[in-house]
Amino acid sequence: MADFGPFVTSGVLAGIGAFLASRGVNYDDVLSAAGLTFEDVDPADHKEVPLDQVIAIFDAAAGLTKSPCFGAEWAEEFPASATGAYGYLLMNAATVEDALRVTIRYLSLVIHPVAIELEFSDGEASLSWRLSPSLQSRATQYILFAAGATISRLRAVAEGNWNPHHVEFPCAELPCKGVLKRLIGAPVVFDRPMTRIVMSVDTLGRRNQHADPRLFELIKELGDRLLRERVTETPTAMKVRRAIMTRLGMSDVSLDTIAALLDISPRTLQSRLATDGTSFEAILQVTKQQLAEGYLRDTDLTLTEIALLLGFSELSAFTRASLRWFKMPPSALRHQLREGERASLQ
Repeated sequence: MADFGPFVTSGVLAGIGAFLASRGVNYDDVLSAAGLTFEDVDPADHKEVPLDQVIAIFDAAAGLTKSPCFGAEWAEEFPASATGAYGYLLMNAATVEDALRVTIRYLSLVIHPVAIELEFSDGEASLSWRLSPSLQSRATQYILFAAGATISRLRAVAEGNWNPHHVEFPCAELPCKGVLKRLIGAPVVFDRPMTRIVMSVDTLGRRNQHADPRLFELIKELGDRLLRERVTETPTAMKVRRAIMTRLGMSDVSLDTIAALLDISPRTLQSRLATDGTSFEAILQVTKQQLAEGYLRDTDLTLTEIALLLGFSELSAFTRASLRWFKMPPSALRHQLREGERASLQ
């Protein structure tokens, strides 16, 4: 499959193997049917994968589970924390409206590029987005997943006391309209030009009693930093970051080794990155920072094990880096992230 955008974080597949197994389907069979391997889309790597690949996986899963609404069913079980900073911001949004504004600003941390809008008219608010025509025409299961996951997060903010007014899908009518209405909690309309979640403005003020304002601000700072980095990331920088991720913690990661992996000279690579307004060292530090946050949030690895996976020779070096990145040592950040997740689930 072609390696071009949009790109989606592999976190959208976290836990899908167990979900498929509960329906009597082997994840390896799904990946094989999609022409992929687990290493291509491993959620633990927090990598970006072409949306084409996620579409292929969801389509294969729908076929093997014999579920025409597989995407929506997976959305209902999908763990919010799997989408990193974006997920944690949603879990700690104070109101439904705050969660909508988080979605508008930070969804590109999950899929990019993405065209998404929030509009208000006649007592209603609508959240809408669309894919390119070439993707949208064959992305039914992904579209169901994206809409279902968004609705589940908004409902969680209101602690179950929220449903949209109706939802529009850019696909032909599916033979599971009743299932969709049950999962989504509202009527659905098909054959529309885009995905659109319509809701009453009166419901936007419903509050999240478990929101942690301090954690929200902490993750917001991280999310803003990641957005700034994404805006400035060029094709060359993206290739460098991916090459770093394949070698980090396993072998030497230096300008020379990454340049050799990309089949260009170190001087040429330095020059291209400088033209793009960045450097090899800056990309290396950002990559380590993003992986560190994921390992601390999503794994039970010891701090020493995480340090080694990030390419640090000892724990003290990781601790110093964490203080630069997050203004706190890794143990404190892990506690903050996990306390926020536990509170959101209570």
